[in-house]
Amino acid sequence: MVFEIRRDGNDKGCVIDAFLGEQPFLGRTPIFAGDDITDEIGFSAVNVREGISIKIGEGSTLARFRAESVREFHDWLGELAAETREEHAV
Repeated sequence: MVFEIRRDGNDKGCVIDAFLGEQPFLGRTPIFAGDDITDEIGFSAVNVREGISIKIGEGSTLARFRAESVREFHDWLGELAAETREEHAV
């Protein structure tokens, strides 16, 4: 069982906006992944900023991309990290 605790008036979209308004996130492309209904507001916030929103699992979503499982998402994230390391090594 999971409980999600938040202050009134705040949601994942507000938190994403707050992070992206401060260093070191200012001007960066957001990547946000989630697997439940509470993540949809986060997907929307990321989409407005032309970021990468990823729904993990089934169901309708605002996310632009989908990973069928957590494992598939982890594999993609590992590939992205490896590409980033290669770019910095050159």
